[in-house]
Amino acid sequence: MLLTMLNLLPIGQLDGGHIAHVLLGERIRTILAFVSIILMLFTGYWFMALIAILLMRVRHPEPLDAVSKLSRGRKLATLTVVLMFVLSVAPLAPFF
Repeated sequence: MLLTMLNLLPIGQLDGGHIAHVLLGERIRTILAFVSIILMLFTGYWFMALIAILLMRVRHPEPLDAVSKLSRGRKLATLTVVLMFVLSVAPLAPFF
């Protein structure tokens, strides 16, 4: 569950980065990436925060079809992934 949670962060080439890029756009994905890194630092995921900073340096590739809108089914799948992310969060340190 920990690896699933880390993979769903909206950062760079991680699955969460691809989802956030398609659903929200590059600018908001970048903002979410910085917020994710700050939250990782506060919850004790120092090593993953360092890896995330390195992953942010790689530019996100454009999708093959950037013109078509997302279907309702894909938007619902995104909500399912977000729910899976929230349910799999496990802080390592107390949040003070």
